[in-house]
Amino acid sequence: MTRKKWVWAALAAGAGLVLFLRSGTLLLWAAGHDYTSLASVSLRLRENPNARDGHGRTALMVTADRGNALLAQDLLRRGARVDAEDEEGNEVMYYARCWRDPGKQIARILLERGADANSKNHQGRTPLMQAAWYHDLIATRDLLQGGARIDAADEKGRQALHYAAGSHDESGEVVRLLLRSGADPNARTKDGDVPLILSISEMSGATEANALQLIAVTQDINYRDSVTRETALAIAASEASSKVMESLLKAGANPNIPEVHGRLPIQIVGDDPFRVKLLLEYGADPFLNCGESPSAYDAMKESHLRPDLLAMMEDARPALSKRPPRNCGKT
Repeated sequence: MTRKKWVWAALAAGAGLVLFLRSGTLLLWAAGHDYTSLASVSLRLRENPNARDGHGRTALMVTADRGNALLAQDLLRRGARVDAEDEEGNEVMYYARCWRDPGKQIARILLERGADANSKNHQGRTPLMQAAWYHDLIATRDLLQGGARIDAADEKGRQALHYAAGSHDESGEVVRLLLRSGADPNARTKDGDVPLILSISEMSGATEANALQLIAVTQDINYRDSVTRETALAIAASEASSKVMESLLKAGANPNIPEVHGRLPIQIVGDDPFRVKLLLEYGADPFLNCGESPSAYDAMKESHLRPDLLAMMEDARPALSKRPPRNCGKT
C-alpha cells in the first residue's frame, strides 16, 4: 500500500484508526496479515515497535512467525526488542519460521541482531526444540550455527531430538541434522522416553524416515517405554509400517517381549499375513502365551478364519523347537 492510499484509508477510518495507532494494534494487525507497507508507514509515524497484543506478543514476534524478513528488518531498525517475552515466556527466536520465509533468512537475521538461541520459555522449551517440532530445517541449522545447545532439555527432560523424532517430517532431514550435530539418540526424558519410542508412537506414515534413522543408532533396541512398558517393536506392531517393523527386527528386536497387557507382537498384528510371516521369520513364537489372552496360534485356530496363517504357524513349530525355550522375552 502506497503512502497516499494509506492516508486516504486513515481519513476514511477517522477516529477509529487514530485509536488503533495509539494502542499499537494497527502495527500488530498489519504484521499479522503481512501488510508490510502499512506496518512500515505506521512505524514511520512513530508507532511503538514493542507494543503488545493480548497475549504479550510484539509485532516482531508476529512477523517472525509469518516469516516476513523484510518487515522484521524494518522493526529491528526502529527499535524492536529481540529479548521481549510473551505471556508464556517465549522470546522472538521461538517464533522464527524459516519455512514460511521465501528467503529462508528470518532466523539468521534475528540471531545477527542479538536474539538468544538458548532462551527458554516457562516450560523450558527452546527455539531449537520449536524448530525441530516444526521440522524447520533452515531454522534448525541457523540455530545450531548460532550457538543453540543441542542437549538443552525442557521441564520434562525432552531435548530437540525428542521433538524432531515425534514430528511429522516426511524427509527426516531435521533428525539427520541433529544426529550429525551430536544429538544423543539414547537420551531419556524424565518419563524415560527415548527418541525412537517417540518416533514410532507418533507414527502416521510421515515419521517413517525419522524412525528408520533412529533404529540404526539406538543402543538398546529392546528398551521398554517407562509408562506402557512396551518395546519399540510392540508399538510398531500396532502403529508403524511394516518397513519399520522389519528394520527393528533386523536390528535385533526381540519379537517375544510382550506389552504391558501380555500381548506379543504376533498377537498385536492380528491376521496381517505379511507381518505374521515377518515375525515368524525372526523367531516369533505363536504358541507362547504371556497374558490372559490365548496365544496367537490358539486365537487363530479358534477363529477358523485364516487356515493359511494357521499353517504358517504350524510350519514354524519345528524351527522353534530347536531353539532355547521362550519365556515372554527371557531366554
